[in-house]
Amino acid sequence: SGIELAPLHAALADDSALAAVTEAEMIGRRYGVQGTPAWLLAKRLIPGLLPAAEFERLAVDAVQTERSI
Repeated sequence: SGIELAPLHAALADDSALAAVTEAEMIGRRYGVQGTPAWLLAKRLIPGLLPAAEFERLAVDAVQTERSI
């Protein structure tokens, strides 16, 4: 998977990995994330795993909306 084991073991040993996960969870909660995956796209929360075509449609809509503002 390409993960370097020494830095991973170090992060687990010194609790920096736990701190990073905790911080990511707090940020997610501020945006209303209640599960994963969740995507924040143009200030809109998209919960769950969507088919690629649907996600692409939402992304295109978001870009077009941003350009029209």
